[in-house]
Amino acid sequence: MSWVFVMILAATLAGFVQGVTGFGSGIVLMVFLPQLLPINQSAGVSTLTMSIAIIMVAWKYRKALKWRNLVGPFLIYIVMAIFSLHLSKYLAAGYLKVLLGLLLIILALYYTVMNLKSISVKSIPFYVMVAFALISGFFNGMFGIGGPLMALYFLTISDSKENYLASIQTSF
Repeated sequence: MSWVFVMILAATLAGFVQGVTGFGSGIVLMVFLPQLLPINQSAGVSTLTMSIAIIMVAWKYRKALKWRNLVGPFLIYIVMAIFSLHLSKYLAAGYLKVLLGLLLIILALYYTVMNLKSISVKSIPFYVMVAFALISGFFNGMFGIGGPLMALYFLTISDSKENYLASIQTSF
């Protein structure tokens, strides 16, 4: 019964993080869900939990969306996510948990370092976009956590907050 309250708190926190940053619900939920469900099912539940909120934000900002900035990264992202989703069926649960733990630690270190220094980049080279989309798609397929690098990509190329939110939410 106590897990029900923990999951309600986690889902509420995930919704808050998603609403403020445009991503991150998967990170929050994947800290808790693997305690209750296998990793593959946890990733699916994590994704489905925030689907309505993502659709609502994407719809709200649809007029600010620039489709040409979304198509390339999305196609690369989705192909890699499908590949890693199928790959995850053949990996042992112990390996998946270690991989998830490493991902969460790396994300924490990355955002700690990025918080200390600001980035001012006018545009991202094509090969960096491809790498971001591949890595994000891989981890989204494995764990439902595909947002951080794609958020950085869309944040860099967006000209407004509305365009960023439209891009990242439509991508998800």
